[in-house]
Amino acid sequence: MDDEDVGELLRRALAGDQAAWDRLVARFNGALWFRTLRAGLSREAAEDVIQITWLRLLEHGRSIRDPDALPGWLMTTLSREIQRGQRKPQPQAELNDLDLPDNESPGPEALTLARESDRLLWEAVDQLPEQCRQLLTLLTDDPPASYKQISIALSMPIGTIGWARRRCLDELRRRLKDMGF
Repeated sequence: MDDEDVGELLRRALAGDQAAWDRLVARFNGALWFRTLRAGLSREAAEDVIQITWLRLLEHGRSIRDPDALPGWLMTTLSREIQRGQRKPQPQAELNDLDLPDNESPGPEALTLARESDRLLWEAVDQLPEQCRQLLTLLTDDPPASYKQISIALSMPIGTIGWARRRCLDELRRRLKDMGF
């Protein structure tokens, strides 16, 4: 898939070619997910922001002058949508839920520890080489990408994905251990 010209895929997708659209999504969706997770969005919020980003491409894709700039365009659009979402006021029902936790809700100490653990984990992930970050993101998507999809997205032979996953996870464990996690 990486041999396919992004500009040609974009042109065909905007002309209604579903297969071209699917290839664009397969090529760039993992990176969009990674960015939303790094931004700390919930799964639901991430799904919404990614869907809006693809919708923006459908609406404004013809205005992209340099199709090779599509990855940057997608990331910029995604970042703007994340910022828009963060500026929206929280619905009152959710605020009430936060103010009145039930007996089974974790206490503030547990929430603080969980946030710190998440922060350390993402700090360690950020230190990994780019291909490891992308691979782990694709493998942890819900549902996880298939080895075939990963092979195409990362230009990696299918037979090396398991080995690369193990190497990336070992490196992540080492970095977490060095951080005292």
